[in-house]
Amino acid sequence: IYPGAVELMQVIEEFIHIVGLGMKDFHNAYLMTGNLVASIQRLPALSVMTDINFPMKGRKGMVDWARNSEDKVVIPKGIFLPQSTDMDGSPVFILGTVLYKTLGLMLPSPRNHTAVSSKVIAVTVRPEPRITESHLEIELAHLANGTLSPYCALWDNSVM
Repeated sequence: IYPGAVELMQVIEEFIHIVGLGMKDFHNAYLMTGNLVASIQRLPALSVMTDINFPMKGRKGMVDWARNSEDKVVIPKGIFLPQSTDMDGSPVFILGTVLYKTLGLMLPSPRNHTAVSSKVIAVTVRPEPRITESHLEIELAHLANGTLSPYCALWDNSVM
């Protein structure tokens, strides 16, 4: 199952960027299923005036499991800076965010016998933004109470 879960995440990321490239500036799209909620946004860099929250719990048609969860990511407006100052005009970023309900069940357990005990959030931005002092704020609720020694982990599929 594990290789399929990684490929699924990669396919969804590519899908987000292909759809985003075809969208008009300032437009966004939400995809909601029984197992994932995805947001695709096309953002001219100079237009991002506030931090971006995901998922939008009050959005019409939001699935109950996402609307009622404590899981969220806040993407600071400060990351939407071009990688290079040589770019002509204001760059346009494609921002994709995905909340997976049960993907953690398909991911491999680390060697220290820990387990993924939350939903999984994925964030992708293209073109790659310049490294800044701004950080993502991610909150994920535990799926089961009584988790011993919980810790947060980052999955970087570029090193696979």
